[in-house]
Amino acid sequence: MVLLVATVIGGCGGDPSGGAARPAGGEPAGSDPAGSDAEAGPAPLGQVGSAADLWAFPFTMAAARDQVRDALGEPISSESRRDDARTGGPEALTWEYPGLIVTFLTGTSDGDDYLISVRVTDPSVALGSGIAVGMPVDDAVTILGNPQVRDDRSLVYFYRASTIEIVVDAGRVASVVLARALP
Repeated sequence: MVLLVATVIGGCGGDPSGGAARPAGGEPAGSDPAGSDAEAGPAPLGQVGSAADLWAFPFTMAAARDQVRDALGEPISSESRRDDARTGGPEALTWEYPGLIVTFLTGTSDGDDYLISVRVTDPSVALGSGIAVGMPVDDAVTILGNPQVRDDRSLVYFYRASTIEIVVDAGRVASVVLARALP
């Protein structure tokens, strides 16, 4: 998780759409338009332009903790961790819900808390663009295109203001992490 936080912190810029879900398709990979009224469907080959294309939650990627709690209810568990290398720095606060794990960065120098990622762990949690936990990894690559980083355990796609990580187990998508860059 520290690597994910480092990856997210290392990102640049913010998502001008506020991370609101929007349908994929028709936009070149890496673009980040403000949105569209078209219906969502499977994205053309490699046409997912950000984590927002997969976002299918009743809150935005820029949501505050209260907004997430209002949308999903109380988490079934909560854990707070600080990077051992830093004292007095921000903490990662993780809320677990059925089928997903939401992580916030809390205690930042500006006093704000930030939603940094959502990890989908169950096929019953729908995502946009046709990506699903349990699908063959090759099908995910058909939708997302070639990843910037690939090994036996994961595929990672970096976008201007977000990251998608596909966690792999036995040739199938074990989980999907949608992360955003911090403002």
